Amino acid sequence: MSTASAQDVIESIEEQRAIYSDIAKKIWGYAEVGYQEEKSSKLLQSILDEAGFQIETGVAEIPTAFVASYGQGKPVIAILAEYDALPGVGHACGHSIIATASAIAGAALHRLDPRTKIITFLVLIVSIVLAFHTLGMLNQR
Repeated sequence: MSTASAQDVIESIEEQRAIYSDIAKKIWGYAEVGYQEEKSSKLLQSILDEAGFQIETGVAEIPTAFVASYGQGKPVIAILAEYDALPGVGHACGHSIIATASAIAGAALHRLDPRTKIITFLVLIVSIVLAFHTLGMLNQR
């Protein structure tokens, strides 16, 4: 894949607006609470897999957490998102949009410069254990 210009990436995202909107709506509709986001996790993984990312599942021993990575070298860019819903409220937290936007951002940055190592880190909840796990992974790459 050749390096795209920023304008190319913006146009590509805009062309796929309906698809991305549908993804956010699906995650909204799933409204899966923490540690139970099986459909949301699989949907996000499939999007990033199609974009050429390698998927590591079960991160930090959380079945629905995953890391999607692409490339090697520096800089390493990490994007963190949450996709859990709130019990009894659903996605009033906006995680359905945050997760979709994070997946789009990872794919777009990869497209902007495929030589850059992109790590899109999507996880259901930010915890100290997960933060240390992520830092360890980034230091190893």
